[in-house]
Amino acid sequence: ISAPSGLFLNSAPEQLCATNKVALLIGNLSYQNHPQLKAPMVDVYDLSNLLQQLNFKVVSLLDLTESEMRNAVDEFLLLLHKGVYGLLYYAGHGYENYGNSFMVPVDAPNPYRSANCLCVQSILKLMQEKETGLNVFLLDMCRKRNFHDDSAPNNVLRVTANIVFGYATCQDAEAFELSSTGFTNGVFVKFLKKRLMEDEKITVLLDRVAEDMGQFDATKGKQALEIRSSLAERRALTDPILPGDSADLAHSRQWAKAHELPETMSLHFDCGAQIKLGFAAEFSNVLVIYTHIIKKPEDMSFCQAHVTDFSLDLDVDPK
Repeated sequence: ISAPSGLFLNSAPEQLCATNKVALLIGNLSYQNHPQLKAPMVDVYDLSNLLQQLNFKVVSLLDLTESEMRNAVDEFLLLLHKGVYGLLYYAGHGYENYGNSFMVPVDAPNPYRSANCLCVQSILKLMQEKETGLNVFLLDMCRKRNFHDDSAPNNVLRVTANIVFGYATCQDAEAFELSSTGFTNGVFVKFLKKRLMEDEKITVLLDRVAEDMGQFDATKGKQALEIRSSLAERRALTDPILPGDSADLAHSRQWAKAHELPETMSLHFDCGAQIKLGFAAEFSNVLVIYTHIIKKPEDMSFCQAHVTDFSLDLDVDPK
């Protein structure tokens, strides 16, 4: 008996690829007119490290004003084009009206309205215009109704089978931080980071996170992950990158240039002291400057190094 023609064809699924992978992570915690938050800094830091291991070009930002958030989104969109995987993670205050999600900047007035905030669906519309391969939104914020805002943005989205929303909580519900005296994750990222590296379709991964969260006694009955998706292919955050054209390389160079750090330098002073300056960046908009005394004159009883004369528009936190 002969087998039908084509019966033994290779049925292995085709490996899907991204032309590039870009992630914008925003954590707002130091609000001027609203309660302060703790978890966004830790959440953004942890997700940034994991996404970089998945070869994402990550832009991680803390405590953005409205204008800074709009600029960050504009720069993010410049890195997107056909076939790119775009991921937006936001942790901070937020709300949802008429199916539209709004991210609240740190300088938002009290009360705030849509004009003071950024609409996630408006960002998705702009991402769709870039013909991205995958659009992932991870929104770690409350989704309560804002009764001070009656506007309904008119965002007519294209029908594309590549959109995934992972909401940290259900509609008209709150997202919680864990009570702790130290640095800790919010509930969503506490479970998300344990699954993020898995080689699974992104919706399968989020389903598993939802199951994990559902077993957490501290928020059971209060917070549950909600997933909305139009994803028709097995797209995963672990998919390899296969650059499409010269634009991919140009955008990669643009991202790399924006994250260049100053070189380590040694400073020699007339008194004989020698100081070494080192630089590190835990976030894209936070530069850490280390000072180290390499040499102190023998006749000098005390020597301490300080970096001074910063621009007035910088937020400086000396340690």
